This record gives sequence, structure tokens and C-alpha cells, in this order.
Amino acid sequence: MRLYNSKTIASVLDLTERRVRQLRDEGVLAEARKGYFELQPTIHAYIQYLRRQAADSSQTSDFNTERARLAKTKRERQELELALMRRDAHDSETVERIVSDMITRCKNRLMSIPSKCSPALKDMADLNEISEFLTANIREALEELAEFDGALAEYTDEVSGIDEKG
Repeated sequence: MRLYNSKTIASVLDLTERRVRQLRDEGVLAEARKGYFELQPTIHAYIQYLRRQAADSSQTSDFNTERARLAKTKRERQELELALMRRDAHDSETVERIVSDMITRCKNRLMSIPSKCSPALKDMADLNEISEFLTANIREALEELAEFDGALAEYTDEVSGIDEKG
């Protein structure tokens, strides 16, 4: 069994002599005799040390990645809450309620066209006139579906307790 001094070990491991002494003091490298090391066990110990360092670094990197994700999620949540407060965005429940109400009102208006238009149609003989009259009434009913912003404003005013008078 051949022993090597810290200068040779430093050269083989591409370290400074001081770093070899530090690793010895930390218990990473073991001297066979004061100031001397066995080559193979020393190289193996250093490789194990580097592997542990890499694993620790990987865990730290995973922790930092998770922490960054959490910070991003918190920021996105705060941005969404701010948009909701500013009324730049609306929660899905509100949008569902408004759209459902709009569709119901449109359906009711469409269903009322026959009874609403019957008296006027009775006196019309020209097919073009009848067609234009019915088309105008259908468009009027369908325009309600295009008024999402107005329906949203009405709903928002109702929820806020604001009435049109004051």
C-alpha cells in the first residue's frame, strides 16, 4: 500500500493543498498516516462527497423551483382578485347566471312572437311585407343576446345595490 502526500492528492483531485486539508478536517478524506493518504480510498471518498453535494444541490434547486411556482401562483391569484375588484374580470358563476338569464329572456321573446305578431299579420297580404315584419321582430328578440355588456352592467348594479335613479 503506497501513500501519497497532500500535494500529490491535490494534484490528482485537481484541488489546492489547502482544500485537501479542509476536506480532511471535515471528515471527507481520511489520512492513512499524518499528512499521507491512500490513493484509491481517497478518490472514492471524494467522488462520494461530490455525489452528495450534487444531490443536495438538486434538492435545493427543487425547493427553489417549488418556491418560485408558489410565488407565481400567489401573484396570479392577487392579479385575478384585483381584476375582479376592478370589474375587469368576472367569476364564472356570475357569467353563467347572466348568460342563462339572457337566453331565457330571448327564448320568451321568441316564443311570444306568434301571439304578438298575429293581429298585424292578419291584415298583411304581401309575403315580402310579412317576411320583413317577422324578421324585424326576430332580430329584436335576438339583439338581447348581443347585449352581454348591458346585462352585465345591470347585474353588477343590482349586486352593488345601485339603482338607476340614484
